[in-house]
Amino acid sequence: MKDDRQDLGLGKALLSRLVAIAKERGITRFRSMMDPLNHARGKNLGDLGYQVSCSPKSGFCEVEILV
Repeated sequence: MKDDRQDLGLGKALLSRLVAIAKERGITRFRSMMDPLNHARGKNLGDLGYQVSCSPKSGFCEVEILV
């Protein structure tokens, strides 16, 4: 389901800011769970230049982002 706030670049902007703050504090990776059908999110992460590994777990992907 899509809403009016999608495709505005807000997610990319927030993630970029989060990563910048993490780098300042010595954090080198993030882990999260992602719907494996969310191809747009996976593409966005790749477009931002992050190394992403996805391991299927319980119907979801465990995503690790190395910064």
